[in-house]
Amino acid sequence: MQVAFDGFDGYWVCDPAVQPPAETVVFYLHGGGFTMGNDFNNEADGSGSTAFYLEFLMNVVETIPNHALRIFSLDYSLVPEARYPTQLQQLAKAYEYLLSSTPADKIVIAGDSAGASLLLSFLLHIIRPCPELEAASRPLSTPAAVILISPWCHIDSRHTPTSSAKAADEDFLDTAMLDEYARLYTGATRPQSSSSLLFPFQFYIAAFKGLCRQLFDSPPYYTSKWITRAKLSVLESRQDPRDSAIHSYLCKSPYRNPFSALDHPDWLAQALPSNAMVIYGEKEIMAGDIIEFITGLKKVSRGEVEVHTRWKLGWHAWPTVVMYLGKDLTETRSGVNLIADFITRTMQN
Repeated sequence: MQVAFDGFDGYWVCDPAVQPPAETVVFYLHGGGFTMGNDFNNEADGSGSTAFYLEFLMNVVETIPNHALRIFSLDYSLVPEARYPTQLQQLAKAYEYLLSSTPADKIVIAGDSAGASLLLSFLLHIIRPCPELEAASRPLSTPAAVILISPWCHIDSRHTPTSSAKAADEDFLDTAMLDEYARLYTGATRPQSSSSLLFPFQFYIAAFKGLCRQLFDSPPYYTSKWITRAKLSVLESRQDPRDSAIHSYLCKSPYRNPFSALDHPDWLAQALPSNAMVIYGEKEIMAGDIIEFITGLKKVSRGEVEVHTRWKLGWHAWPTVVMYLGKDLTETRSGVNLIADFITRTMQN
């Protein structure tokens, strides 16, 4: 069910037989490099990225005992039309909306990739309000739990990578595209032509082809390195070299780049819910950053930081990937079951 309010919109995913208020509400933020994931209104055939996330979220609901769960997925504005802090402001307004009917201790926030990055920044905002956002109309409280799926926790993509060369070669993500998306989000650069609007589609088409080739070719001949190098050279040829310095400076703010919160452990400790789960793939190019961020979370956490990873099919945001590319029901539902189990245990506490 779609809903629209002043300042944000989204949709509810739930079993129609479960009337609100459900026992627990999950507030979900989709990934997509800040560039796609909420094209619901533009999908005549229901085949786009929103349909992809709807199926994933509905599977989570159906796995919860008695389906006693409602999920609200925020359709935050995308780059290049909107940039920071627009998305964070919409997130804050949507969370206020949820608090109007559900106490914070019954809310689990979850997201993948760029959505998880936004959630981390928002948790920091709850403790120390971001001066660039409107003041909240009600006090904001930390939710009961957070689920981070392959969080894009370090959006300054030009920092020295900490992932292995093998992981960087096998993941379907493209570092050149990620850098472009991150700069567009922070405001360090602006698209120079309408072709920038095609980046998300080019990125996901290339990613899906890469996944299929790695799965079905024996031995796999596909490698993402040549694509990354080619795209990086094209992007760098048209960028102002000053953009890198501007982007890195902007990324010092934890409101933009949550990895910077590791430099503020007391703030991070207050912001992190007592129940936290991080899921990532050992083959993804973000793995090194995620592992370092998890280490920082565990140092400051007042509770347990539950971590799940995998090597086989262990790419970026693998719980959604295996749902379509897993070889059997056990594999396709492995990520969904992990998430549903964590939510169920949180509900019982």
